[in-house]
Amino acid sequence: MKKFTTPTIEEVKEYFKDADTIKCVSDGKEYIINLEPNMAFIMNNIYFDKLKIKNSYHVDDCVVWNKFEGYAKIITYKKPIKKTYTITEDLIKEIASNGISCHFLMTENYPEVFDEEKAELPKNHTGWCKIDSKLNEKWLCYFLNGILKYGFDSYGEWFVPNTKNEKLGDEYHASEKEVTEALTKEAVKRYKEGDFIENLLRTNTGTSKTGYKKKEVSDEKIDFNLKKGYIFIGNLMVFDNGQWAKVVEQKPMTQEEIEKELGYKIKIV
Repeated sequence: MKKFTTPTIEEVKEYFKDADTIKCVSDGKEYIINLEPNMAFIMNNIYFDKLKIKNSYHVDDCVVWNKFEGYAKIITYKKPIKKTYTITEDLIKEIASNGISCHFLMTENYPEVFDEEKAELPKNHTGWCKIDSKLNEKWLCYFLNGILKYGFDSYGEWFVPNTKNEKLGDEYHASEKEVTEALTKEAVKRYKEGDFIENLLRTNTGTSKTGYKKKEVSDEKIDFNLKKGYIFIGNLMVFDNGQWAKVVEQKPMTQEEIEKELGYKIKIV
C-alpha cells in the first residue's frame, strides 16, 4: 500500500488555505475548516482540533491527513475577497466625461465629487449644459442668456427648438470633452469625403468668403472654438453658433444640357 510522506504544519496550512469545507478522512463528515486550532500528529493521522461540523452545532476533531490516503478532500472553497482600489477625483471626472452612461455611473457612485458641478446655474446662464430631465432623460444643450437655443436630445439627435421651451429638468455644466465629442460625432455623421460643403466663414460684409468647397481627405481634422461657437473641418467653417453648413447636391449634366441651361455654346479648352 502506498504511503504518503508526512507534511509539515506549514505545508498542511498552505494546502488548505483556500478551502472552506473539507471531508474528514476518518468519519467522512463535512467540516468547516479553520486553520487557527492546534494540529496534532497521532499515529498515521494529522488532526485539527474541534472543527465545526457543517449544518450542525457540534464540533469534533477532524482528520485532515492520513498516511495512506493523503489529504482530506476539499468540498468547497472560500469566496475570493474583493480587492479595493483607490481612485482620484480627476479620474472619476475623466471617466464621467466619456458619455451619458459613464456620467450616470460615476455620479451615482461618487455624488460628492459632482456637488460643485451640479451647483445651481445662474438664471440667465450662457453655455453648454447637461440636463437631467423630469423623465430621467439626458440632454446636452446650448443656452444663451438662460434660453435653450440648440443641442442634442436624449437620443443624441441634433435639434433646434421652434418655440421657447419649458424647463426640461435640472441643468448643470457640461465638460468641454463631452461637448466636443458630441459635436465631432455629429460632424462625422453629416459630412462625408467628397461632399461639396457650404463654407460658413464670412467676410466683413457678411457674404460667404469662399463659397462651396469639396471636402478632401486632408480636411479630416476637426477644430473647435467653443467660446465663439465655431467648428472647422480643415479650412471650412461647418458650424456657426447652432447653424450647420449645408451639403450641396451635385447634378450630373452633359455638355449639351449645360449649354441649354446657360443659353449659349461653350468651348472646352
